[in-house]
Amino acid sequence: MEFGIKIKNMKCCICNNIIEGYGNNPTPVKESSKGKACNKCYVDIILPARFELPQFKTNLKKIKK
Repeated sequence: MEFGIKIKNMKCCICNNIIEGYGNNPTPVKESSKGKACNKCYVDIILPARFELPQFKTNLKKIKK
């Protein structure tokens, strides 16, 4: 038995490649309302962009103390 919604032939909103699985939230690179991102764009583009957000840097400083 499978749970969840599977979306077939959905394209990445960043690179336009077909997404395998459920896709990823593309924020902050693109608005989440614009679609989903593939795993490659998530790792190569979205995560590095999130690490540069002020909220992440503030929380990282708190953890290092």
